[in-house]
Amino acid sequence: MNASNHRPGLLPASDIVSRRLTVREPAELMAYIIHTLGFEPTRSWVGVAIRNRQLGAVMRGDLLPSMELALTHGIADPDEVDRLEHEAQSLGQFVATKLKHDIESDRILMVYLLDAESKATDMSSSAGGVGSPPEILRQIDRCVRRGAALTELPVFESWVINERRVWHLYCRERGFCATQGSAVKEARGTYVSDSLTLLGQPIEADHVAVRLPEPCGDPASLPAAPYEGDTVACWNWTRQWDDVLNDGRPLAPEEAALLVAPLGMSVWRDLLIVGACFGFETAVSGLAFSARVPDGLPRLYETTASEDNAWLVAETLTGRTGLSPDWSRLDRLRGYCSDLVPQASMPAAAATAATAAWIEWSRGRGTCATALLDQALSWDVTCSLASLLAEAVSAGLINPWALNRKIAWSGRDRTVA
Repeated sequence: MNASNHRPGLLPASDIVSRRLTVREPAELMAYIIHTLGFEPTRSWVGVAIRNRQLGAVMRGDLLPSMELALTHGIADPDEVDRLEHEAQSLGQFVATKLKHDIESDRILMVYLLDAESKATDMSSSAGGVGSPPEILRQIDRCVRRGAALTELPVFESWVINERRVWHLYCRERGFCATQGSAVKEARGTYVSDSLTLLGQPIEADHVAVRLPEPCGDPASLPAAPYEGDTVACWNWTRQWDDVLNDGRPLAPEEAALLVAPLGMSVWRDLLIVGACFGFETAVSGLAFSARVPDGLPRLYETTASEDNAWLVAETLTGRTGLSPDWSRLDRLRGYCSDLVPQASMPAAAATAATAAWIEWSRGRGTCATALLDQALSWDVTCSLASLLAEAVSAGLINPWALNRKIAWSGRDRTVA
């Protein structure tokens, strides 16, 4: 298992309500989870914030190595037990701390997703005994609950989904829980899934499916990147990107090659990111304050260097603007990344993957960002944006845009009960 996949990611529910969806069964809850994450998780823990009986933010991570070891081989060594309990309690505190950012959340639903095979292993409380998977999961979950309680955001219910069946972790007998041991039907066929698809919330096959194609194998066939200080080239390039981001037209390979060639230069990459968010005039004005853009570019844009816009540029890259970016342009830029990379040199491809990762991080999709960052750093270990963003994601930092329901990515404009 790729260690980088242990970096958790948080996605908020939007404050803009366009539709109310009712969850009536586990498959519909799973539909909400997988549409919010963008893929169907396995061997994972998932925390779902609850706000006044409404489903809110979703947070996911791989099962911790200590959990995997305990579930596979059992636990007998007291040191292993202590480590498992400490890590599980730390996990609970971490999840609750992050989910508290979802305004008005008052409880957490924990879901442990194990194997996805068709044969149904009994995970009920009466199955097995001391050291059995159900008992180990309860031991893990009790520690998770203790950790969450330290933040005053309690875990109110814990589910296990194993081999496509759902189990309530503390249900005494099947008769006490209507869904205990019942099959979880395919989430994609539910009303919730269909509704969220119509609202623009697609599902990938898994988080690896967000990765980009491989870069060009023949650098000699690619157009040369322009000189970093070439005013006319930068003007033409930003104007072309502005048109593309506004109309969303398909890119021919030749156009993609010209658009991606300069992205290996950090100032051109930052121009593109900030220009996609708030317009190129603002980006040029801000970057001119630190003398990062070609000398004549502000004049061509009929703007001047601005300290306020310089702060906006810096805060855009960290999501601390307090302003909503133009998500439609960012969505288009994210979509174009798959067309750009096959026409790119390694440094430009890495910058493209890092840009796509930054967009996913800005959306709140930490797991998807991780997969793209792994690609970016494999193509160019010196890519500054990828290195800095990888540190942020590894530390569990979440883009503030994703924590502000008024300006968060609105592909999720809905409320679910």
